[in-house]
Amino acid sequence: MNPYLLLVDSEPAELQRMEQTLISNKWHTVAVDSGRAALELRVGPFVKAAVISTDLADMKGYELIPRLRQAFPGIEFVMTTSDYSEQTERDARKAGILSYLAKPLDYRLLRRVVDKAMGRST
Repeated sequence: MNPYLLLVDSEPAELQRMEQTLISNKWHTVAVDSGRAALELRVGPFVKAAVISTDLADMKGYELIPRLRQAFPGIEFVMTTSDYSEQTERDARKAGILSYLAKPLDYRLLRRVVDKAMGRST
């Protein structure tokens, strides 16, 4: 079974653009718009990496990471942000992310980082 890449962002246009950019025949993508929706996923242990925005409607993205790590052991995380504060970056890095990317996203860079994350986790 192909692994899953989880995309979590409260902005529908951002989710759609990420999904289009990150389509692959090597993995499935699943996109949700909240931390709660991410935690309710029923895809078993097959989520290998996640791209999560720091600013979700229901929680901070870095607060979601430990909960997802518990549900999906071995998962890799990429954090995206439009909050350029040093504290937000520290909180995200403390949660154990692979990469921290500023919005507006460079989608070529995002693709390279996700390819790396999916390769590391499998």
